[in-house]
Amino acid sequence: MKLLYIYLYKKLYIMAFSSPKQPITLIHHGEDLRDADKEVGGTVATDLTKSGEKEIEKTALHLSNIKTLYTSPIERAMQSAEIIRSPTHCKVEINNDLGAWKIGNFDGMDRKDFEKAQEYFVENPKALVFPKMPDYKLKESFSDFKNRVVKCWNAVANKGEKNIALLTHSKNIKIINAIRSNGSWNNAAKYEFLDKDNKIPSGDI
Repeated sequence: MKLLYIYLYKKLYIMAFSSPKQPITLIHHGEDLRDADKEVGGTVATDLTKSGEKEIEKTALHLSNIKTLYTSPIERAMQSAEIIRSPTHCKVEINNDLGAWKIGNFDGMDRKDFEKAQEYFVENPKALVFPKMPDYKLKESFSDFKNRVVKCWNAVANKGEKNIALLTHSKNIKIINAIRSNGSWNNAAKYEFLDKDNKIPSGDI
């Protein structure tokens, strides 16, 4: 098991392997309005920006071999999936477990303001409230979110399908990559997930 890093368009593209024989491509949706405003995106529907649409159009050029695309049901991911489907003619299937972390009324908060809360939730994975922001509450604990993402990854990987891709959100991808590169959800995986330099640019694969 390994991660293969491919540089295209001077960006880091990430392809995670379930086994040496069966690659599964991870795709981050294109830039949406929350991304453009540097706000935390959750489950609220937001459209792709024009820049986000162009990002995904470029990404689709490298996905000609994809036969099945499993996508998050969130609007920005669905719009990205439709852009990819057009040139690739792949089958698109919605998978609710690929959905974004249900962060409740943290949704739309400035990203920097959410960072401290996120650190707390990762260290206290069953918590729904960050003590320093008692008026804000998650709808899904970090533990439930992580377990949902891992369950989805394992279910898809164990199908043994060829030429498949998962279109999802940055935090979902970071969980998958952190567990795969560290073998389990341990302190190293948590550090990798929280690393501020460990970014998943929109539109990347």
